[in-house]
Amino acid sequence: MADSKMHRFSRTELLIGAEGVAALSRARVAVIGLGGAGSYAVEALARAGVGWLVLADPRMVDISDTNRQLTAAGDAYGKPKVDVLAERVKAINPEAVVVTWQEWAGPWNLEAILHGKVQWMLDTCGLPLQRAERIGFAAGRGIPVMAILDTGGRTDPLSFRKSDIGSIRDCQEAEALRVALYQRGIKTGVSAVYSTEPPVRQTTVAESGCHGSACQKRSSCRGCSGCRQPDGSLSYLAPMAGLIAAGELIRTLQTV
Repeated sequence: MADSKMHRFSRTELLIGAEGVAALSRARVAVIGLGGAGSYAVEALARAGVGWLVLADPRMVDISDTNRQLTAAGDAYGKPKVDVLAERVKAINPEAVVVTWQEWAGPWNLEAILHGKVQWMLDTCGLPLQRAERIGFAAGRGIPVMAILDTGGRTDPLSFRKSDIGSIRDCQEAEALRVALYQRGIKTGVSAVYSTEPPVRQTTVAESGCHGSACQKRSSCRGCSGCRQPDGSLSYLAPMAGLIAAGELIRTLQTV
């Protein structure tokens, strides 16, 4: 016979108490990008009982996503990632509110995406300038940001760190993002999950024939990174980064 006192988040309650579970049920988080890191972050947030999730990603589930993305299985291929994840979140917690945006997140729609008292933005994708635009927008509205930096081309699961973007010195992507944020007057206050492991050599923009800001593919590629060979990836790296970031948010939100 089932214990009548048990509920979906009973095990969580044993650790953080009823007040912590209630705080998570009131929490509102926007996740930008639902790839390997973003999809697993959403899973962890949903299973922690976060009550309001905003999911933004324009892509469909692709066969090449299978090695690292939570959505890539069964009959999900060819379906919008936001829809697949929204259905999964509701299956985990039917009381959760899930708002989906099958769009790129940028200055043109962030006002709408972050509407509704979003407490945190988890940013998982894009080039440094694109990410700096989003982070700057959120920061200007008092919404804290957790950024997950690139995990491609890496293999060491013990290389992840979490730090303020202003103090990271052993990650090239962090350096590029920091410069872009400095140009917007943001020097500290942005948390980032990143890897200290140098990635394997990537095809550069110049080698790919991409023309940077003048690239004609910008509307259909990953902000020009789609003009180069994609980075190799392993099943555990991106998901681990997503889980680390989600864990940091959960530990913060349970006390709000």
